Order: sequence, then C-alpha cells, then structure tokens
Amino acid sequence: MYYFHTIDVPNDVGLRMTAEIAILNKSAVALATDSVVTISSGDQHDKTYDTADKLFELSCSEPIGIMVYNGMTFMDMPLPPLIKEFRDQAEVFARVEDAARAFLKFLNAEGQKANDDVLRRAVLSVVAPYFQAIEEHYRKRVVQSLRPTVDENDDGKKKIDLDDINEKMRALLGEIIRAELKSLKKLGSASFVGATVTPRFTAKIRSWVESYIDDTFMPIEKEEREQLVELSKHLLLTEYFSRSLTGLIFCGFGADDRFPTLISFEIDGIICGRLKYRQTNCCDIDRNGPRAAVLPYAQKEMVDRFVFGIDEKIKRDIQRYCRETVHQALDSVVEVAGAKDDKGVKSKSAAAENAFSENLNKKVFETIRDRSRKEIEDMVEFMPKPEMARMAEALVELTSIKRRVSRGFETVGGPIDVAVISKAEGFTWVKRKHYFPPEINARYFERIREKMTNGNGEGQ
Repeated sequence: MYYFHTIDVPNDVGLRMTAEIAILNKSAVALATDSVVTISSGDQHDKTYDTADKLFELSCSEPIGIMVYNGMTFMDMPLPPLIKEFRDQAEVFARVEDAARAFLKFLNAEGQKANDDVLRRAVLSVVAPYFQAIEEHYRKRVVQSLRPTVDENDDGKKKIDLDDINEKMRALLGEIIRAELKSLKKLGSASFVGATVTPRFTAKIRSWVESYIDDTFMPIEKEEREQLVELSKHLLLTEYFSRSLTGLIFCGFGADDRFPTLISFEIDGIICGRLKYRQTNCCDIDRNGPRAAVLPYAQKEMVDRFVFGIDEKIKRDIQRYCRETVHQALDSVVEVAGAKDDKGVKSKSAAAENAFSENLNKKVFETIRDRSRKEIEDMVEFMPKPEMARMAEALVELTSIKRRVSRGFETVGGPIDVAVISKAEGFTWVKRKHYFPPEINARYFERIREKMTNGNGEGQ
C-alpha cells in the first residue's frame, strides 16, 4: 500500500536507490542488480559508490537467492554479513516462503539484541522525517496565511496583538496535526514478526518521542504535544513505512518446489520490540497459474515501459492531460448550449467527466498493460537460461543509462551482478564482481573449497 499525505513527507513512495530485476519461467530464475549505493544525510544525497553487493545466495542446501534494495543495513548492522551468517546455519526449506519467513525471524532475533540507543534511532528514523515535514509545513503556513492583527494609531505606528497571533499559530498547528492524524487512522495495523497482537507503545518509546518533539518544535501546548505523541504511535504501529525501509526479494526453489517462487517483503527495523514488515509481492510459477514473470524492483520506470508499455509517471501525465481537456471541452459544450447555469446539465457534465477518467484508468491503461505484458511473458515462458540472464542484465543496464543521462546523482550504475537459479544447476553466477583480483587471492578460494568439502556451501 502506498500512502500519500496531506503534507510532503518523504516516505516509501520516494526514490529507491537501485534497480533490480527478477525474471521467472518454469525452468529457472534470472536475477540482476546494479552496484550503486547512495550515502545520504537527511534529504541530501551526499555520495554514491558503485561497488555494493546486493545479490546473495541465501541457502547452502536449496537454490534460493536474495536481493536487497534501499537500506543496506539493519539496526546499525550491515546486511551482507547477516545474510551469510544465516546461510551458514540455515536448515532445509521445503518452500521459498519458508526460507523468507525464517530469515525475517532471524533478523527479528538479531535486532532484539540491540541496545536502547540503536532501538531509539530505529524509532526516530520513522518518526523524525514525518515530524520535520509537519514542522516545515507549519512554518510555511504561518508565513503564508497568518497576518498580524494590526491597529493603526494616529502616529502611524503598528500595534501588534501578540496574544492573538499566538492563539492563531496554536490553532494552525493543531489543525495540521489533526489532519495528519485523521489520515493515519485510515491505515490498518502493521505486521510484526512473531506477534499475534499489535505490540505495545511503551513508556520508554513515548519518552523518546516526547524528547524529540521538545527538540524539534517550539514550546507547544499540552494538547498539541499529546496529539503528536498519538500521531507517532500510528506511524509506528500502522502500515506506514519510512523512507529508510529495506526491501528483501527471495527467489528460487525450495526442496519441495518443482517450479520457482518469488516472494518479497519490506522491513522497517525493530519497532516496539518486533520487526515491522509487509509483504509486497508473491509470484508462484505453476502449470495452472502464472507461467512466466518479469518483476522490477526499486527504480523500475524504464522496465515498466518495456514490459507494460507505460509507467506510472506517464500514466499520471496522460490522466491529467485528458482530465483537463475533457473538462474544458464539456464546459465549452455547456456554454454553447446556453446551459451554463443549469444545475442538472452541470451535474451530468461532471458525471460524464468522471466516467471518462474511470474508463481511461480501468480499461484503456489496463488493456495496454495486459497486452504488452502478455507479449513479453509469452516469450519469457520458453526462454533459455542464458537468454534470461542477458535480458535481466539488459533491463538493469537500461535503467542505469536513463539515470546516467538524467539530472542528479547516478543512483543506478556500476557493475551488474547476474545469477541464474534452476532446480538442476542450483544457484549459479553468470556475472559477479569482486573487490579483489581473484588471481592473487588463491587462499580465499582454497578456503571456499574447504568449506564446500566439509558440506557448507559458499556464495556471495
């Protein structure tokens, strides 16, 4: 679920700093990812590096892979070592979903070991950007809509009623907070690993939030302060996800799987004592279900154009243009007919405009998407494994080129890692970068061979 706010809050609808592709048919999965990682400070992207690892082997016993996007750390711990630790101790998984759920449980257990300082930062990583946006929006509204109450005296001097201004400012802040709280209350409860009921918003978490409120906002009244605390509770315990979330894509074959499965999640750290997560996709290739799929993640607009013939931005632009054009055309017809003041005609005109927009969205766009997707997937269904690998790499490269010729940071780029997973050959690398030259690191590969000999597989 994507959530849009009454204020401009950076959240999960924003830019994802990578491009990743999964291509599935009945015989194999091809995975590809770029290597760029963006170092950010607040809303500023300070630095990019193009050597990050985002594609890993998840299990030593089953051919299952995992890709990571957006956040590359979990509770102040880098994810690659955690993935490799899980792999070394993992059991046999009958299904890909079993492996995915087991990894979420593993992260939950590791995250619960964090100290209070790390747990506090996890909470504030969700709450702080939202509160900062409220505070910024509040300041803009003060400048735009509040004017001092001024009385002109005989000398032309201005007398400002400070009490009146303070009351208006308080009312304005309360209005903004209540509007946000109303929107957040529409969201359902979030999912938490190992929790059958919603976790508690504890006194300790409340104190962290209150301390941040006191540091961020000017002295505010008790009522508004309590509303902000209530708002933070909804941010933490509902389906709202912060911009610092991490995406996890699990794909491959479990021990009992004849065809490949993909399941993906997004996680938002340890919140109120549990790992907060949501499932974002599930694709189970089968003879009676979907037979092929091309699934982009993170920055996916170029792949959407390739697979579906249209992406969300172009779709919104067309909708806006058509809505404005139809509105103007209907207004012109009503005016020419001399029925400008006829409420019945105006009502029918508005209904016709809404019907056109709905038909455009539900029929025209969906028809274009379905037809284009089917044409691609009909070919992917019978595509050999080498061609799947080349296609996955090409789609990531397409996004990389788009970012290279666009303004701003190159948030997609660097070497492209490609792997193919099949039931027969298992997890195999097609292209894989090393940060070290293999020819002068013979001892590293000897250690790998030794682990393989002892029955512990080794992947990236």
